[in-house]
Order: sequence, then structure tokens, then C-alpha cells
Amino acid sequence: MKIFFPCLCIICIFISCRNNQQIPKTIIEKDSMVLILNDIQIIEAGLGIAHNNGVKESNYIVPFYKKVIEKHKQSSERFILSLEYYCQNPRLLDESYQKLLPILIEKQTIFNNKKQ
Repeated sequence: MKIFFPCLCIICIFISCRNNQQIPKTIIEKDSMVLILNDIQIIEAGLGIAHNNGVKESNYIVPFYKKVIEKHKQSSERFILSLEYYCQNPRLLDESYQKLLPILIEKQTIFNNKKQ
């Protein structure tokens, strides 16, 4: 379960060959999507740690995802539609992850420094 989201993204990238330039208005903007994906990746990491400590993460994943979507003032339907769109447009998804990686690395560095 902890690798569900990354696997979903990878599968979408390989399945897709569309490469649209203009993002429809019904789709979450790329910068907003990066922030949502950031929070989801943090949740996935936490659920992975919980799983390693014997906690069944399946009990928590849906409520956590709902909280993230609500935090960013989006509906579940719009998030799913947007995720599907980005998966069908691998260039856009890749651009989003290129923006996301430095954010996650910075957060990991801050976390590691606090642990020491």
C-alpha cells in the first residue's frame, strides 16, 4: 500500500503518450498540484514508517488523502480528474515532480537536522 501512489504515477507515465500544452480549467494548476503531491508524498512516507512499525496503514490512507485534498480546497473528484490528466501527460507530470523533488529534499534535510 505504501508504494501505491508512486506506482500509479509510473504506470500512468508509461501508458500515456498524449502531450497537451494547455491545461484545461477543470484541472488543478501545476503549481497547486505540486503542493498537493508534496503533502501526499509526506503521507506516504509516514504510512511507510507506520507499516514498518506494525500499523495497518490501510485504515488511515483514505482519511489522510481527504484531509490533504480539503487542505488545498479541492474536491476529490477534481483531484482524481487532475491526477488522471497529469498521468496522461507525462511531460507535465515530470515537470511537476521536478518542482516537487527540491521541496521534499529540503524538508528531509530539515527533518534530519532536527533529529541530530
